[in-house]
Amino acid sequence: IGIETAGSLNILFLDKTGTITKGKPEVIQFLDGSAEEYAKFSAIPDFLQRMVELSVTANTSAYLSGRKIIGGNATEKALLSFVKSRKDRPPVIRQIPFKAENKFSAAQIGGEHPCTLVKGAPERILNACRQCYEKDGKAVAFTGKERLEQALAKLASRSVRLLALAVSDAPLRGESIPSEMTLLGIMAIRDDVRPEARRALREMGGAG
Repeated sequence: IGIETAGSLNILFLDKTGTITKGKPEVIQFLDGSAEEYAKFSAIPDFLQRMVELSVTANTSAYLSGRKIIGGNATEKALLSFVKSRKDRPPVIRQIPFKAENKFSAAQIGGEHPCTLVKGAPERILNACRQCYEKDGKAVAFTGKERLEQALAKLASRSVRLLALAVSDAPLRGESIPSEMTLLGIMAIRDDVRPEARRALREMGGAG
């Protein structure tokens, strides 16, 4: 644009994903229902670890082929990379694919642990969670919602994307998620800024 036009700018928008960021999101943290944080999948308590692995591998359109992740979007690939699961996917009875307007995806599965798995935006999922899991796998009343939401707000302020994982014994009906679910936890996903974009970002900030 011309210098005379640039001089009258009040707001300048910068594109993000794949432009100023690497376009390769990674899971940097898992938070359980009490807002306890785990930086690595291996650090998550055993029961939650198994359920998170089940959720990530069954409620997705991506899958592992050898060492490569095939299909799915960047977010689903990031989730599978975090879990690094080599287990076979359980039989999926019914699935609701992710749609931007719904802000969730869901899968009703059979096999050893028949249940309905849901993942989506926390504001869409948390309100339907009546319980959460303790470290030993016991389902208890979800009383720490406010504390968890405060932790999520801090992460969101750092441009971290958040995905809630939940489970229900109720089957999928129609295109809706179950009205009562148990929270597994929150996946925190970050797409780092490209090293070469950092200077441009500093200059933009410095320009006011």
